[in-house]
Amino acid sequence: MKVIPFFFFLLPLVCPGKVRLPAIFSDNLVFQQRSGNPIWGWADSKEKVTVKTSWGGTHSATAGKDGKWMVIAHTPKASRGHQVTIQGSNKIVLKNVAIGEVWLCAGQSNMGWSMGNSFEAEKEAKVDLPGYRIYRSAREHWHEPLKENRDRLARWKPCDPKSAAETSAVAYYFGKKLHQTLGVPVGIIQRAYAGTPIEGWMPWEVQRDDPRAQAHKRTYEEASKRLVARGVSREKALAAYEKELAEYKIGRGETMKNKVRPLTPPIITKPPDLGHQYPAHIYNAMIAPIRPYAIRGLIWYQGERNAKNAAQAEHYYHQLRIMIDHYRSSWHGESWGAVSDGFPVYFTQLPSWNPPQDKPVEG
Repeated sequence: MKVIPFFFFLLPLVCPGKVRLPAIFSDNLVFQQRSGNPIWGWADSKEKVTVKTSWGGTHSATAGKDGKWMVIAHTPKASRGHQVTIQGSNKIVLKNVAIGEVWLCAGQSNMGWSMGNSFEAEKEAKVDLPGYRIYRSAREHWHEPLKENRDRLARWKPCDPKSAAETSAVAYYFGKKLHQTLGVPVGIIQRAYAGTPIEGWMPWEVQRDDPRAQAHKRTYEEASKRLVARGVSREKALAAYEKELAEYKIGRGETMKNKVRPLTPPIITKPPDLGHQYPAHIYNAMIAPIRPYAIRGLIWYQGERNAKNAAQAEHYYHQLRIMIDHYRSSWHGESWGAVSDGFPVYFTQLPSWNPPQDKPVEG
């Protein structure tokens, strides 16, 4: 029986010419209601791909020179029990598809903290909400934009005790409240990476003129130079990573690294200019691969990493505006206008952990 998952994990690797989809398009997915929804993937160059939806739409596209294709499927009002068929040289059928409200939930550790590790988690021990769906993939960072995530276990999951427990508590309760209040299917897309600065969550080109972002970048470049002098090079780090990635991709049907940690793709920690603190590296791996999946809006919970001193915290206001503007405009553009360029963004104002300051302590 173990041969079955092994086969499916290998399928995209041994059949590169076949039509395939990124992991965010799986059974149980949620599309945004009453909206255009980009559906994309890869095939042989110039191959015709047809996408047929059970709610009454057929869309066709021809793969470009890079093999990528995309269509925009328009959805009716919220409902469940749909099917989407993608046909090229092979056929892919997405089952148990829902139409409802889709929200992106992103940030650092506060967004990543699981519901199962939270107070009153026992109250969710018997949760069963088939119309509430969760997409969560392992944390990744990369020095170039990724076309798709490397997590071979990522997929949409209906909300049950297991999927609820592993989901971000903030995202979980947000989505559950929407689902139960609105009475429609809800999908949340969790993208969280602990200890990451806002500089990492947006591309370099939108912040390159920011003096504080430039200083942040120099810090990690200088640290990398010091490590290179001690024999830690980018080439060695990338070679080691590729070796680990090849082993991870092979897979043997297992889902757990050990008794408590799920299996995840490898990550690079050194040198720092390849690490998760460097500008754009989180964006490249956590945001770029899922854009422009149709969303209603974004909830954002990040900021501790940018609050080490008063000047940095004050500058966060400027950075957050840049990030939000880029997310809105790029999602709108990449989706051919299907996603609003003014979608709502809600974020948390961080509480103070220390007593109020009545005397200046910083320059």
